[in-house]
Amino acid sequence: CTERVLGQRKVCVVRNALADIASHVETEALGLVADAGNLSDLVAGMDVALDCLDNISAKTAREPSLSL
Repeated sequence: CTERVLGQRKVCVVRNALADIASHVETEALGLVADAGNLSDLVAGMDVALDCLDNISAKTAREPSLSL
């Protein structure tokens, strides 16, 4: 974190940082609440999903949504 990004939403900061280091990568920043009811749909069809979840219940809900 730098002073430049203080007060900005984390989802936007991460999206911009990814664009700075890999502008060829297509990103979609979703600033919403992830939970057991919507997480599977959110990650469906994605090649990569970054775990920037802030709470343990969302992290626990993430596990069944992942497939290797």
